[in-house]
Amino acid sequence: SLGSPRDLPTTSEASVGATPVDATAHADDEAGIYRDRGANKKTKEEALERTVEFRRIKELRKKGWESTEGDEHFKKQRNTADKASDKNARYFYRMVQTIGKDLHRFAKAFNIQRETDQPAILDMCMAPGGFVAYCLTKYPNARVKALSLPVEQGGHEVFLEHANVQVEFLDVTMLAGDMGITGDDIPAEHPDTR
Repeated sequence: SLGSPRDLPTTSEASVGATPVDATAHADDEAGIYRDRGANKKTKEEALERTVEFRRIKELRKKGWESTEGDEHFKKQRNTADKASDKNARYFYRMVQTIGKDLHRFAKAFNIQRETDQPAILDMCMAPGGFVAYCLTKYPNARVKALSLPVEQGGHEVFLEHANVQVEFLDVTMLAGDMGITGDDIPAEHPDTR
């Protein structure tokens, strides 16, 4: 048991004679591929130092990464998502719309900053289309360019059909070169280079 959140050490306490709490995000990360850098690292360091709940979540996450039960849980969850019935897939579509509505209500996540007669929206991982569906309730005249992984490659079905929505089915990870990423930007130790 992890005990009370108050029992968890601060980052400075954890680093005395032990591995720092934020040493790695993954137990198998010997090369440091998954370590946070830059702004992410600074933000996490601040949160670990100041927030008891964040330290507790960090410890629980570490425990989860080290657990074979966690692996089985996520394998089952992925399998359920990948082989969802039409009923479950449509439920997920509606659920994503609700999440979009809540995100906007609490964080104004879908505000378009510039006033325009025809806003433009880019969704780079659209399926099932729930976020775009919510955005279109807010901006009915918006033009939407969306990308989604083809179902044949493991993507999910897109349920949204709308005259203002243009969907291109492709693997967005193949667009890295279009976004200025080169092979030199990827560490040789990264698992995806093998």
